[in-house]
This record gives sequence, C-alpha cells and structure tokens, in this order.
Amino acid sequence: VRVTYDESLALALPRTGGRAHLIIGKDAMVRSDAVRAGLKIRQMAALTHSDGGTGMHGVFLVPANSAIRTLKDLAGKRVALGPPEDEETHAAAKRALAEAGLAGDVDFFDAGSVDAAALSMSDGESAAAVVSAFLPVLLEGCGKLDKGSSRIIGRTPEVPFIRVYATDALTEADGSKITSALRTVAQSPELLAALESSAGFAVAGGGADSEWADRRGP
Repeated sequence: VRVTYDESLALALPRTGGRAHLIIGKDAMVRSDAVRAGLKIRQMAALTHSDGGTGMHGVFLVPANSAIRTLKDLAGKRVALGPPEDEETHAAAKRALAEAGLAGDVDFFDAGSVDAAALSMSDGESAAAVVSAFLPVLLEGCGKLDKGSSRIIGRTPEVPFIRVYATDALTEADGSKITSALRTVAQSPELLAALESSAGFAVAGGGADSEWADRRGP
C-alpha cells in the first residue's frame, strides 16, 4: 500500500504517478479536487466522530466584546468565509444567513483559508468569521486567537465530513475487501482512539449519503 498525505489531490497525484485507488478526506474538498483532476469517484464509507455522527458544521465567530449577538445582527456587516471547497465555512454559511433572512444583506469576504477568515475577524477587518466547528479551540491552542477573545453566535447547516472515496482504478473485488476491512475498525479500540471515532466507519451500501444520515451528529 502506498499512502501520501497532501493538502489537495493536485499535490498528491504527482507523488503517485497520477493514480489513486482511494481518497480519504473532507467530503466537499475531495469532490471539488476530483472534478479538477478529472477523476470519477464513488463513496464507500463515512467516518463517525466522537459522538457517533458523520457530519459537521461551521460556526460564526465574533470578537468577545462585539455587540453582535445573533445571525440577524450581521445585516450590513462584513463576514469572512473560508474557501469554496470548505463547504461548512462557505456555501453552508451563505445558506444559514439566507435562512436568517439576510440573503443579499451581508458583505461576504472570501478570506482564502479558514485560518485567514478567523484572523480577519480578530484583526477587525470583518465583523464575523465562519470556521469549522472544531477549529476555535485549535486556533486558541496554537496562539492564532487569544483565549477567550471570540465567541460563537450561530452555526451553519450540517454537511458531510470525512468520507472514503474510491476511483475507477479500484476493482469491485478489491472494493469489497476494503469495505470489509473498514467495518472491522469498530472492533479496534486502538484504531478508534487514533481516529477520534466512536464507531469507526459507516459503510455505504450504494454510496448514497442518506444511508447514514441518521448517524450524523447534532
């Protein structure tokens, strides 16, 4: 087995001679990169996280001393978004604001990265930033945000999180073996701990995301 870790398929594929049998990563990012790379992919499984769900959401951050209390307070304000391939910090954020009645009434700023969006909010360039739900504590931990300097005022609709995809290069026989192997992760406490997962992988019968919709987190 040859494994490579990179920020995108564009960086990973040159390391593997342009071939990939499996791609594992954030759902929206994998799908976006696969289109750019001209790869046909199909879903095989979803990784459950610590509460048993397989989805994630973004959160709206504002400075701790901001007068903004709810999403509706963002009317007329500048909001920093993550890149389009990070669905929970971009498209899902726009949906959340539209549901709050703010369609066309917010100045969106594409910060280029989720970290940059948070820093834009912290530096006062934007009134709010949308980041992945797991990120605020990490940004404080690495010193990019001062502890207690921001607070959450809302969240985006949930989107798929970590997915296992197969490309056309993976044969049906090998796919069946891999699916069986993914199911065994749930019986390995060591692997579950390493993956920060409560139940391992939810395996798709036909690849439809709805097949594990009931396992998504809150």
